[in-house]
Amino acid sequence: MANLQKTETLQDTMNLINNIKMKKWQIMYQSRLVKEYCLRLRSD
Repeated sequence: MANLQKTETLQDTMNLINNIKMKKWQIMYQSRLVKEYCLRLRSD
C-alpha cells in the first residue's frame, strides 16, 4: 500500500514539474512575442 502511494506521489511530482516547465515556456514565448511586437511598433 505504501509503495502505491509513493508511486502516486512521484507521478504528482512529475506532473507538477512538467506543469511548471510548460508555464515557463509559455511565459518565455509570450514575452518574445511582446518584444517583437514592440520592435515592430517602433520601426513603423
